[in-house]
Amino acid sequence: MRNSLSPLAWFQLICVLLGLMLLNSPVTADSGHKEVNEKDIHFFPTTEISLGDFPAEGPILDIGGGGEGIIGRLKGSQVVAIDINERELAEAPDGPLKIVMDASELKFLDNSFNCVTIFFTMMYIPAELHGKVLGQCARVLKPGGRLMIWDMNLTAQPSGAKKIAAIRLKIQLPGKTVKPGYGTHWPAKALDAAHYKQLADSCGLQVSAETDNGSTFYLELKKP
Repeated sequence: MRNSLSPLAWFQLICVLLGLMLLNSPVTADSGHKEVNEKDIHFFPTTEISLGDFPAEGPILDIGGGGEGIIGRLKGSQVVAIDINERELAEAPDGPLKIVMDASELKFLDNSFNCVTIFFTMMYIPAELHGKVLGQCARVLKPGGRLMIWDMNLTAQPSGAKKIAAIRLKIQLPGKTVKPGYGTHWPAKALDAAHYKQLADSCGLQVSAETDNGSTFYLELKKP
């Protein structure tokens, strides 16, 4: 994930990502585990994201900060990176404080952070937990604090569409370029910017900035 990859390597990457997602999703004992076939993956066009060194006071809570650890790469030791997957945290670049933790049950006190980030992580969290995760983010944010979300604009699976939606990103960080890829099963209902804005409103968060790039979006939510 840290270098430019061939088409075959991208396919292998998506298989690994989906395997991790399945391992960390609630399943029954008799659930089948089917192999991913390349013909079942729909790749959205490569999307470029310019991620500058945004201002933030105090520690930044990064939800799903394992793996590529994009926010950790950008903000270093200012970041508290949590992830439910210990291996993903171990693989993330050094710098942030890394803690194994479930985003739907944050162990931090109320009003602990001025900034919370979620970078292409919500797509891997079961949709029924999205409201709880955003509620926990709102709880640990200080008044005036902000929640920053980057993710895919996923519609419900179109008729005849391939089973898996995936995207390659070209992320411009100060002084470096990172090219990760993300993939997930098409959701039963739309998981787009509108979905998260509705949940944010129910948690008392207000939209302060929004960018829609078609296949991806950025939301900045403020706690009054």
